Amino acid sequence: MDRIRMFVCCVAAIVAATVGAQGCPTLEQVGPKVMPREIAPIKAPFEMPQLQRPVFPEREVTVRMPREGVATKAVQQAIDRLAELGGGTVVIPAGDWTTGRITLRSDINLHLAEGCRLYFSGRIADYQPVVFTRDEGIEIYSLGAFIYANGERNIALTGKGEIVGPSTDCEIYQQNKEYCLNIEKIVGELPLDERHYDGVRTKEVFLPKTVAPINCTNVLIEGVTLTQGLYWNVVPQYCENVIIRGVTVNSFGHGRTDGIDVESSRNVLIEYCSLDCQDDCYTMKSGRGWDGLRINRPTENVVVRHSLALRGAGGIVCGTEVAGFVRNVYCHDCVFLGTDQAFRIKSRRTRGGGVENYFVERVRADVKYQAFYCDLLGEPKWMGELARRFPKPERTRFTPYFHDVSVHDVIVENCRDFISFTGQPELPVKNVFFGNATVRCKRIGRVQDVTGLALKDVQIHSEDSILTLDGCSVVNIFGLNNTDRKEPVRVVQSGEPSRYVSVQEVPMQPVAYHSVRPGAVWLDTDGKPIQAHGFQMTCIDGTYYWYGENKADALLGTTRMFGGVRCYSSKDFYNWQDEGLILPPDTVDPLSPIHYSQKLERPHIIRNPRTGKYVLWAKSQADDGYFAIFQADRFKGPYTFVRNLQPEGFGVGDFDMYVDEQTGRGYVWFERPHWELICADLTDDFTDVTDTFSCHFVGLRPPYTREAPAHFFANGKHYLFTSGTTGYTSNPSEVAVFDDYHGEYRILGDPHVGDSCASSFNSQITGVFQIPQTGQWVALADRWEPHTTGTDLSRRTLSAYASRYANYQPQARKSKDSVPQVVDRRYKLVDMAHAVYHAGYVLLPITFDSDGMPRIHWRDEWQLETAVPPVQAQKGNCQTGDYGYLFCHMNDRGRAWTAYALSRDGLHYHDLLDGDSIFSDWEHARIEGATRDAYICRKHDGKGYLMVCTDMNVARFKELKKQAEWDNYGICLLRSDDLIHWESTSFDYRQGPAVFCNPEAESYYRDWSTVNRVWAPQMVWDEDYLWPDGKRGGYMVYYSMWNRAEERYDRMYYSYADESFTRLTQPRLLFDWGYATIDADINWVTADQQWHMMIKKEGGTPGLFTATAPALTGPWSEPVEDDYVSFEGNKKCEGVSAFQLAGHDDWTIGYIEYSSRPRNYRLCTADRNMRNFHSPRNIEGVARPQHGSFLRLTKEEYDRLQAWSDTLTSGRTQGRPSLQH
Repeated sequence: MDRIRMFVCCVAAIVAATVGAQGCPTLEQVGPKVMPREIAPIKAPFEMPQLQRPVFPEREVTVRMPREGVATKAVQQAIDRLAELGGGTVVIPAGDWTTGRITLRSDINLHLAEGCRLYFSGRIADYQPVVFTRDEGIEIYSLGAFIYANGERNIALTGKGEIVGPSTDCEIYQQNKEYCLNIEKIVGELPLDERHYDGVRTKEVFLPKTVAPINCTNVLIEGVTLTQGLYWNVVPQYCENVIIRGVTVNSFGHGRTDGIDVESSRNVLIEYCSLDCQDDCYTMKSGRGWDGLRINRPTENVVVRHSLALRGAGGIVCGTEVAGFVRNVYCHDCVFLGTDQAFRIKSRRTRGGGVENYFVERVRADVKYQAFYCDLLGEPKWMGELARRFPKPERTRFTPYFHDVSVHDVIVENCRDFISFTGQPELPVKNVFFGNATVRCKRIGRVQDVTGLALKDVQIHSEDSILTLDGCSVVNIFGLNNTDRKEPVRVVQSGEPSRYVSVQEVPMQPVAYHSVRPGAVWLDTDGKPIQAHGFQMTCIDGTYYWYGENKADALLGTTRMFGGVRCYSSKDFYNWQDEGLILPPDTVDPLSPIHYSQKLERPHIIRNPRTGKYVLWAKSQADDGYFAIFQADRFKGPYTFVRNLQPEGFGVGDFDMYVDEQTGRGYVWFERPHWELICADLTDDFTDVTDTFSCHFVGLRPPYTREAPAHFFANGKHYLFTSGTTGYTSNPSEVAVFDDYHGEYRILGDPHVGDSCASSFNSQITGVFQIPQTGQWVALADRWEPHTTGTDLSRRTLSAYASRYANYQPQARKSKDSVPQVVDRRYKLVDMAHAVYHAGYVLLPITFDSDGMPRIHWRDEWQLETAVPPVQAQKGNCQTGDYGYLFCHMNDRGRAWTAYALSRDGLHYHDLLDGDSIFSDWEHARIEGATRDAYICRKHDGKGYLMVCTDMNVARFKELKKQAEWDNYGICLLRSDDLIHWESTSFDYRQGPAVFCNPEAESYYRDWSTVNRVWAPQMVWDEDYLWPDGKRGGYMVYYSMWNRAEERYDRMYYSYADESFTRLTQPRLLFDWGYATIDADINWVTADQQWHMMIKKEGGTPGLFTATAPALTGPWSEPVEDDYVSFEGNKKCEGVSAFQLAGHDDWTIGYIEYSSRPRNYRLCTADRNMRNFHSPRNIEGVARPQHGSFLRLTKEEYDRLQAWSDTLTSGRTQGRPSLQH
């Protein structure tokens, strides 16, 4: 129970930390206590009947149980008599009763009343005569089960009563333990009718299972508790249509107890159960070795849901006895707490059969050893030499074959090893997927002899970051990150070589891109991999749009083939914002062309210049392929269905579309599968084709059939890229040129230059896009199989396809008026080949030879040509310089002044002028003679520099006769051309409206002479500010201010300064949160397209907090209370300033922690959204830093400042303020 309590305490933390594994149940949501009365519809990725409880006649008999002795006879007679009458319910009343074997009959429901405890005898005699059963996958005659049935239909065991097994010192257990260690040696090659083991005439006797119907149909086991079993507990053998629900098994530490073993049975539902047993929990078996192969009956179509596994060897298990095969097992919405492994599959080289279609999702687990476990070799103790991997034996009918194993959307809260897979080299495990998960472990683990391994979006919390591969092939690792160590998991190889391995590192934080990196993982602005495959691009009103197939949920073992058409937008072609699904999948109607199970691909959207409609075509691969056509009034939809179409009766493959800018007419090119390419004219509404069409590249069988057409019109010529036909494996491209849509298409050759692997740089072109207003063309391509990059697979696939399709003939052309019928694909599983969520994007510029031949050269990284029109300028202050950093700050040595420090990395600094003032404070701070809180930035046009300071001299407060030490009255605005020589203008707010450039404006205060604080001014360029003369653009100068006579606390105000930085408007209130706020810092955050303010608040929870606004002047949100600089605890902090290191999209946050002595100037990090503050450290190399700001520098600027400092400090005493008066 302590373990359960610990697990419950962890649940909230697990859920909060998990993104990819949403929906996993908690302990309180599974097991018998939450079982509903009715059976909910069964949803599975395979076809399975909707099982219903057996219906029994309304007759009911309560057994008269004997007060002493064994009650077997009384119970059995009641069952037999009622069965002779046609069936009904036999009730065993409350009380403690002892019995031997009970045999159920057809149409009998054995009901254990609440309070009934049925103790089963441990005497061999109480289970005679022997009955037909199966033990460890081998057919025998022995004791059978406590509750047994053979060849019956409509049987049930129900009620809230309890079945209790005998102790392990009983006669049955002890005799079995002494004489029946190895059933295979005992049975040998005896025929079935000689395998009688009664424990009387033979020494051998086999343990009775608890409940084990065999050869039965329509079986219900519901509500009962099974305690202290000797052997496997619930074991339907050779049964069909079985429901096991609300069953509790308590057998841990007793006997050889599995929980539930489904053995060579089909159509089984297990739900709301709770198993606490010695060995495996929810287990699938189908016979052992030669006897299992002789029977050859699979276990298939099993659903386990809403159930709990406590202690035991494995949570959801297949094996080891799988000779008849186990297929179609689906476990979902369960909790495994305390098992040795969570997801366990196993067999041995002598067992035969195998496992296929083992699917798990939405499971929460806390296990002792391995989370994801497979072992096909076993231990030498039991398997001898066969447990050794090498020498590799010959493959035989006894070699087990395991394939298509998928586990996703799970949370593993604790385990020792994340993954441990031991296959066999003679027949490796094939197609294993684990993804969308969070795993906490000691070690990552090892995978051996697996072909087709995929790990996707797994957030690991581990002490190490190493995954070992041994003898594996076709491996795709996508987004496997160690969150604790903030690094990707490292994949290493040992032992036998592994082939076709792709490791794609997915950054753990969003990235700001400045270039295109073909083939690399490309994140959207939310930090998620872009999911738009078979894609196209367009540009509308200065915004780029990228749309294509959403493959994020097309995972092995699911039926979610079509995830909708996802769209992204960008202003710069590098950073893409997710606009969502513009054509979402249908989740209800399986006969909809956009149902999630349909294979709908390569969406194309064209705008009809006549109607203004946007028309979307996509191709479905059902029924020899057809088009599904939609239209909308706006590019991003919503789209409505128009029709399904096979143009002129032809089947449909990959395609492209084009609208002729001169004529406004539309065209479509499509592959007639595996035979030819057809060009057809569109009707005026672009939703059908006319009878004008032409055929090209006719009769080219795969791999030479031309598919994936991509048309573009450049330099007065029509070009068409096409690929060969080799499935998802890439192959050489060709480009053709033509003048007439229906004329000759002249092949020019392969456009890819230096493509040594004959694979189009391991990609398939899906479209061509021209950057607006430039001559730059870009080839858009998918890299469907990253693991084949740089290999010979493309060439080998070409050869294989040529042999396979040597005699291919196309499907017959249908009637031109025929309407394609949507095929029901609800149970069509996504296989490993179509689970292409990890596919990459290869975007490369196209150049042209002098003869007009388009060429595509590989580039590791490239940028748009400089001729591309500039996109929207960066909002806020001008940011440039990537050589170094200037820290302009208030120095805190006795009395404050403004100082400089330089850095190359933004973290480690050195003082300029030995930390002395950079100018004469008396010259610029004309009110009190000291500058504080310096904020520096570039002019908006990059031609010069600006600074704002607080005019305040704390040391002179008595001399100045100030009411309080920290009072002051104004600010100063400074400007410079070189960062060295400064001019300034002071503003004394006590003078009121006259000091501002708009004195006629409504004044905020009645009496300005009582202004007692104007603190920490900062500024940001506002391109949208409108001056009275119609001129746009100004510097918003914002600061805290307090007029003690008219307001209760410091509030945030703003004014506007013009481009000369000498004029300032009257203050306006920025916001009022009901308490004092000071030291604001405002930045534009590109990631979420909002203004972010960091500020010190002195009400509620004090500290440095953030707020956001869509516009500079607001409205500003309330501070974010759950995400702030919280790690300083009760220490006081202020003077915040945020900046981005060159080449980084996250933020560095500077601030002063002034509770300590000496004070500490701190730098911490926030993510690209200016959230999630972490990693605080002290700034290095600056003497007594205080409130300041940061400016990125060019090399010329950096060198100029360093030389200036070196000149002035040469030969003078360190620390002497030479520029002070």
